[in-house]
Formats: sequence, structure tokens, C-alpha cells
Amino acid sequence: MRKTLMAAIAVAALTGAFVGQAAEAKTLRWAFQGDAQSLDPHSLNETFTLGLLGNVYEGLIRRGPELQILPALAERWEIVEPTRWRFHLRKGVKFHNGNPFTADDVLFTA
Repeated sequence: MRKTLMAAIAVAALTGAFVGQAAEAKTLRWAFQGDAQSLDPHSLNETFTLGLLGNVYEGLIRRGPELQILPALAERWEIVEPTRWRFHLRKGVKFHNGNPFTADDVLFTA
């Protein structure tokens, strides 16, 4: 009971600390013994580079804690045909320069 109470107090304190704070740009600092081989997420399948790029790019979907498929830039999706899917993109997403995120951007990176 005491551990549950302490955990609840910790969660309440952390939640209260973040309420009302707006997101702001921060500098991402990354330290590792190797170098990222590319900033292109399609260039190679190498663990360190993929870990780094996971902090830079967001996909249409993501994996949850139990490896379930969850929405990310796509709010939902449907299978139109066995080899064709339709993704419904999240509204209001913008790139760092203010350009809106569109279906053309998804096609460009596919």
C-alpha cells in the first residue's frame, strides 16, 4: 500500500510539473562511440543509425511498449486491397520550416 501511495504521489508531482508547458525547440545532443552513417532513413539498416534517426524522424506508424502498431503521423489506416493501403494523415502537422505535411511528402519518401 505504501509503495502504491508513493508511486501515485510521484506521478501526480511529475504530471503537475508538465501541465501547461508549451513545447519548444531544444538542442538534441547524442553521444556514441561510432558515427551515424547517413541521415537518410532509407539508406541502410544499421542499429546505431536507426536509433539516432528515430529521434529525428517520425513515421506513419510506431510501435508501442508491447510492440503493437500504433498511429503516429497516420491517424488511422485501412487495407483497400491486399497490396494497397490507405493512410489517413494527422491534420495540422508542419515541418520545421513551417511547410504543411501532405500526402505528397509521404509519396516522396516511399
